Amino acid sequence: MDRGGAVTPACRAHWLGSIPSLPTAADAVRTTSHLVTVVPSGSRFNVYARDGFRCQYCGQRSALRELTYDHVVPRCRGGRTVWDNIVTACRPCNNKKGRKTCDEAGMFPLREPIKPRTLPTVSPVIDVERALAEWHDFLRPFSPIAD
Repeated sequence: MDRGGAVTPACRAHWLGSIPSLPTAADAVRTTSHLVTVVPSGSRFNVYARDGFRCQYCGQRSALRELTYDHVVPRCRGGRTVWDNIVTACRPCNNKKGRKTCDEAGMFPLREPIKPRTLPTVSPVIDVERALAEWHDFLRPFSPIAD
């Protein structure tokens, strides 16, 4: 620390270098999102967070690896990759809808896709399957799918 009590870059590097790593737990952590006050980016994860990690066609909550996003108006029909044209979909629903419009497929989103002003705070999303067995009980509360 310097004389004023502020942490210097050298101290910070020393402290960070001395923190033990937990590679097993860290490998299982996928990502974290925080509440944002400006229009968030339309990343895949942010679309999932906006939709509550639920398929907007069947309402099923699925593991992160089983989710996809679907263009309500398919790209091949002129649909764009923008907030109000993308919804979270499970793989079976996305495959069933395919390149059809909602009318053609008879599948309609449960909620209208909108461009959010903020996103909910999301805890770390844990893929328990990737962690060692002895970590499962500790990590399970952070998994988007409760067993």
